[in-house]
Amino acid sequence: MWVILSAKILLKFDKLLKIEFEMKSLLEIEASIKQLPISDARKLAGWLNEYLDDDWDRQMKADIAAGKLDHLIAKVKSDIKVNPVRDLDEVLDNT
Repeated sequence: MWVILSAKILLKFDKLLKIEFEMKSLLEIEASIKQLPISDARKLAGWLNEYLDDDWDRQMKADIAAGKLDHLIAKVKSDIKVNPVRDLDEVLDNT
């Protein structure tokens, strides 16, 4: 007989089951990838990189919209006012 002591314990149990399931799925995915021909694995790696890049872009846009980067943007603008800034091409041409 199961007795629910609290919603918190049930939630923790649910998370443990989810983590265990996800780890099993991940291990199965990894095993499947190892069976792919290298050309397909490279295509998958390219797709995964693009997926992660798109996620990074979405997160950056959300952080900017939420004002999370305002302090960094203000610092950059302040540094530009104080220090001379040159175009990267100009710097590279002088090396």
